[in-house]
Amino acid sequence: MIVRIPAIVPETPAWADTFGVDVYGIFAGVTVGETTQILRWIEPGRFIMGSPNREFGRFADEGPQHEVTIRRGFWFGQTPVTQAFYEALTGTNPSHFQGDGQRPVENVDWDDAAAFCECLNKIYPELHDALLRLPSEAEWEYACRAGTKQALYSGNESTSETERCPHLDKLAWYAANSRETTHPVGEKQPNRWGLYDMLGNIWEWCEDGWHGNYQGAPSDGTAWAAQGAARVRRGGSVAARARLCRNASRNYCESGNRSLGFRLVLAPRFQEDAGPFS
Repeated sequence: MIVRIPAIVPETPAWADTFGVDVYGIFAGVTVGETTQILRWIEPGRFIMGSPNREFGRFADEGPQHEVTIRRGFWFGQTPVTQAFYEALTGTNPSHFQGDGQRPVENVDWDDAAAFCECLNKIYPELHDALLRLPSEAEWEYACRAGTKQALYSGNESTSETERCPHLDKLAWYAANSRETTHPVGEKQPNRWGLYDMLGNIWEWCEDGWHGNYQGAPSDGTAWAAQGAARVRRGGSVAARARLCRNASRNYCESGNRSLGFRLVLAPRFQEDAGPFS
């Protein structure tokens, strides 16, 4: 079950270069040079993290299912960070699959992704008590599910572990339809909260260290401390089979692995009941 707390929409936050409300909710943008990254406001709530034992394609590390309470809302990248946005800030584009700039950046290790967030924090003094960072694994799954309980955020179940899944085709670039290359962000159907490419296209770094199951996992949505060099990755990729492109599917890489991309979170540092404009 997911319970969301409605937000009230006052004036544009001080840090936002772009701001608006559409059918998916509140959005705002941060701009570097001439390139803008859109963030979506995700309201606080509760959800069941992990997959049920009966879910087709399930891995054992997706359990045990447990309730997580997200007490503070947060801004979440509408898409993964694009090559254009990454290059606007760093002056470099490490991606293997380079295109028109709207493909997601990849070939970024965990430290580079964290450093990118820190650099953005420094050039946005208007953030005050908010912090740009990588998402926790719980925040990632909460945002991905967008109120759904099924294997896919469309509200459908997977129909294949390894071959083509027609329900997944509408949402994701994965092994069965990607032609082994990344694609510009936002070409597939978003979830109910306006987030694109949460499944497929590229694996995304999370803040958490890797744990082999959810025994002892935090119940408040915070990141789980690292026990070693392995970090959580989420979402699947253009090379991933259908089984790996589900809301609950989780995996890991050593933090120095350069085959991934990432998504931004902007969250209050301290306030327990902070809204989108605190």
